Amino acid sequence: DRIGGGLVAMAPSATRKKKGKEDKEWKSAVAKYARGEAAQTKHMADKKLKSKLKESEKLIKDAATDAARAERWLLPAEAGTLEAEGIEQTFQFQQRDIVKEVDARSASKAFDLRLEEQGPYNLDYSINGRYLLLGGSRGHLAHMDWQKGKVFTEVQLKEATHAVKFLHNDNFFAVAQRKYVYIYDKRGIEIHRLKDATSPRRLEF
Repeated sequence: DRIGGGLVAMAPSATRKKKGKEDKEWKSAVAKYARGEAAQTKHMADKKLKSKLKESEKLIKDAATDAARAERWLLPAEAGTLEAEGIEQTFQFQQRDIVKEVDARSASKAFDLRLEEQGPYNLDYSINGRYLLLGGSRGHLAHMDWQKGKVFTEVQLKEATHAVKFLHNDNFFAVAQRKYVYIYDKRGIEIHRLKDATSPRRLEF
């Protein structure tokens, strides 16, 4: 029942149910790190071997418990999500509204990038999430470190780009242009052209 000041009191039955659920979740977490079934030592005649196996099983059990405890305290319970209410859609959320709700560290990563003349744009992030690749439908191509606001490459290809994709790292990237797929280095210098892929529209690596 709800008491004044926002405090919620639960009946004993509700408390028992909650505890039972927590115990079940804890056992499941420990079981995830367990190493199969325990060795059966009940009918063993060799007392020395029996003692060693029991000690080994205890160490394995303790290790699984420690791993489950570390997971509970060190790892987040679930990934961050956006949840819409009623008929609201997530695409209606404004960046400024999101920044208000997240922690300070996440809020500091928000940035404003205005690209109004050469779009619409295709974009891709590097594997580590630090570098951003932009390709405009009117030929504008840019490669940048978005965290520092530093632009490494900015060129005008003079033809439409349909997709952009980083390769193994941020040093090389592919661009699907009007007729072929081209490979560029970090400086924006063309180093290869894939003639077998004609009129490309999407890229994956």
